[in-house]
Amino acid sequence: MYVTDANIFLEVELGQAKSRACEEFLELVRSGEVDAVISDFSIYTVALVMENNGKTPKEIKKFFASLFAYAGLRIHPLSNDDRIAAATLMEKHGLSLDDALVLQTTLASQATALVSLDRDFDKVKEIKRIEPATENLEVLRKSKLPPPSLPHQKKFPPPCFAEKPAF
Repeated sequence: MYVTDANIFLEVELGQAKSRACEEFLELVRSGEVDAVISDFSIYTVALVMENNGKTPKEIKKFFASLFAYAGLRIHPLSNDDRIAAATLMEKHGLSLDDALVLQTTLASQATALVSLDRDFDKVKEIKRIEPATENLEVLRKSKLPPPSLPHQKKFPPPCFAEKPAF
């Protein structure tokens, strides 16, 4: 299981340089070939950045709705304990709050690695960062592990509509 950083979704939503590799990774998550976790904070981050980049409410709504179609995606709702731990991680690793929350999500969910384009995580020895480059996709697909049983993780219900993800 992998934690997915907000920048993976944003790369696709904003049509940035590495959007194709990110889209391929997200397709593996959508199909359930790869199990992934994203925090509720990271979802809000995606929506806020989309808004700040001129995306309409309709496009943001479509992004939120598309999350139902990801068979392999679970949401990690951040607890106050997670937020306190993230503040400690900010100090320990010199990270921004949003990066520290992603790191805390990675640690709390006992993820195999963090899928992110953010090289700030390379200085954190407790986790492994993987970029969703095409050459890494087969590794990600093959290393699908049963997810740990964590009571605070929520899995989306089955898709209630046939809409494909927003990317």
